[in-house]
Amino acid sequence: MTRWSQRLVWICVLIWSTASQAAEIAIIIDDVGANEQSLQKLLTFPRNVALSILPMTPWSLTAARAARRQGRDILLHAPMEAKSKNELLGPGALRSDMSFLDLMRQLRRDIVSVPGVIGINHHMGSQLTTNINAMRWVMLVARWHGLFYVDSRTTSRSSVPLAASEWGVPYLERQVFLDDDLDPDAINQQFDRLLRLSRHQGFALAIGHPHPQTLRVLEKRLRELPQEKVRLISVRDAITRHAGQPPRNPSVWSRLWTGGRRTLH
Repeated sequence: MTRWSQRLVWICVLIWSTASQAAEIAIIIDDVGANEQSLQKLLTFPRNVALSILPMTPWSLTAARAARRQGRDILLHAPMEAKSKNELLGPGALRSDMSFLDLMRQLRRDIVSVPGVIGINHHMGSQLTTNINAMRWVMLVARWHGLFYVDSRTTSRSSVPLAASEWGVPYLERQVFLDDDLDPDAINQQFDRLLRLSRHQGFALAIGHPHPQTLRVLEKRLRELPQEKVRLISVRDAITRHAGQPPRNPSVWSRLWTGGRRTLH
């Protein structure tokens, strides 16, 4: 084989391998457990669509058990203090005025209340996730239970990446909210953005909610996904392939004990 023919073979192999690596997306649906009708609809979606279940809600146990039977990924949608509207947190909330022991106990109760969880993301949380001491304790519990963390990015000042890195907890960050605007055209635009990001980066993660408008758009767009040459993967696989997980920082113990004395302020 001549040098030029060898080069041609290598170019063909490179083109083939690049083309065969489809862009990947993962999708999490938050706020599951409050409504039976939306739950039943979600259970008809592809198995790689993950459910993030609110603790101690009317349908949380039903949702967790049904999702487990399907082999679907389950996350705890942990309610965390926000800058406003904290009356919407619901049961199992984590607040910055809790002692570190109270916060850890509450989070463990939340985890136990949703059987089969493999990860955590937060419900609201624009206040608590900026509190590095609180998030260090959250990550300690996550590591204890062998869970990963998905940062919903409800604030640009999130301390999740730092806290997760210190404890060696695998984590991902949300790139797209599908339904901040419930107009179907807006949801479609956000799904288009998800596809563009996945093609540019190789992977992108979206979070949506069980609104009828969102579910209708998602049902249609997921059927069309093979035409887009983009692959829907599970969150578990996304963590394996794309998660950030730097080594635990040895000095974390001193910071935890200094920062988490009586309360998490």
